[in-house]
Amino acid sequence: MEFISTPKQYIDAVEQAAASVGQSVSFRGTVHRVRDMSDFAFVVVRVNRGLIQCMFSGEIDGMTKADIKDGMVVEVAGNVREEPRAEHGFEVVLTSVTILARPAEQIPVPLGKNHLGMTLDAEDGFPYLLAVNRAANTVTVYTTDENNQYTVPFMAMVCSGGSDTPTGYWKTPVNYEWRLLMGPSYGQYATRIYD
Repeated sequence: MEFISTPKQYIDAVEQAAASVGQSVSFRGTVHRVRDMSDFAFVVVRVNRGLIQCMFSGEIDGMTKADIKDGMVVEVAGNVREEPRAEHGFEVVLTSVTILARPAEQIPVPLGKNHLGMTLDAEDGFPYLLAVNRAANTVTVYTTDENNQYTVPFMAMVCSGGSDTPTGYWKTPVNYEWRLLMGPSYGQYATRIYD
């Protein structure tokens, strides 16, 4: 018989890195976007409830910047240095990158890109945008930034989805305290996502 162990203490990766300027850190997250700057690339990693700017230069662990793609789940390590232009005032100069998971398919809406011919402008009465990653069976909840756009990762959670889950823009008009699911079983606090 297996016993459930006490959960590990929550560690906020952004706070940990901010407190480690001049030291090395390691953390896991999802690649939010890659900005190729010719000689190096900024790899912005989505963690817990924020984004951490990382700098990828040269070859690391047999990989180049071209090997890193949006949506990958990675474990990275590097040295933290002050960078006032970065979102939190620091960046991590990468020394190690391990790819833990790759998207099974191209992400249909790359939220880390600015010029998509679409808008991420917030609508009145809708404080959040939910992005469903079918390949990873996760939902990332985005809230608004100072420009009233859905660009700030708020939280992520596991969802049930698959290749038959439709792509597109949907609303969440129905919430259930208890809902009959497939199995049959019941789920608490279910939300239906549909047009």
